[in-house]
Amino acid sequence: MRTRLLIAVLALIALALPASASAAQKTETATGGAVKAVLTYNQGSELFDVTGTHLTITRSGATALDTNVPEPCPGCGIMPAGAGGGTAKSLQVADLDGDGEPEVLLDIFTGGAHCCVDTWIYRFNGTSYTGTPVQWGDVGYTLKDLDGDGVPELRSFDDRFAYVFTAYAGTWFPPQIWQFRAGKLNNVTRNYPKLVKADAKRALRTYRRRSKNADTRAVVAGYVADEYLLGHGATGWKLVRSALKHHRLNGFGRGDAWPRNQRYVTALRKFLRKNGYS
Repeated sequence: MRTRLLIAVLALIALALPASASAAQKTETATGGAVKAVLTYNQGSELFDVTGTHLTITRSGATALDTNVPEPCPGCGIMPAGAGGGTAKSLQVADLDGDGEPEVLLDIFTGGAHCCVDTWIYRFNGTSYTGTPVQWGDVGYTLKDLDGDGVPELRSFDDRFAYVFTAYAGTWFPPQIWQFRAGKLNNVTRNYPKLVKADAKRALRTYRRRSKNADTRAVVAGYVADEYLLGHGATGWKLVRSALKHHRLNGFGRGDAWPRNQRYVTALRKFLRKNGYS
């Protein structure tokens, strides 16, 4: 019995060896000023086979945070962006609020065809670091100083439009600009009218170029949202009335899963009100 048990244990160990041998520990590092962030994780042979994601943050050589990275949302997984290969990086260190104290941004991909990019933003609280989870959906974000004040904004798009008025591939995502202040992200998109106006022009140009039989519901929705951000809601609804009159809100016809024609108008009005546009 003991011999059989020993053989069984050895067999289990042998089966586990290839998986262990194929796992490789990866390290990513980012620095900014006196702040240094080090991310380590074990990556197996499969793309999403990532374990042991661990983050260490030091200030002037002293450890201020040493922790296993938790999920940013229940059941969403922890795959560092850099584990996907290519030039993607998981870590950034940047002063997001202009107070001279850099924040650490850890980007995570949860997997899936259209989802999701999440970010942990770690802010120094005087003794350690407090993490703020952010869900970007499929659109992600970029850091860019849009107003030239030396402090970067987080430029993204409104992922709430996905699948609402048509299939994902045809969705129009209006721009979103965020600022990180006092440990919280604030939507400041209305402070950047030039950027919004450019998006509205692209949406209107796309609408006009599409054939009369093409699905234009998502483009119209994005255009109306942009016009509300610019304070010109009435201009947006003028296009809706024209599109309705010329039968350009019919989608794919009967059997279409998304609201069409007058139902589309009602759904759009409700959606924009619910999400703070109107």
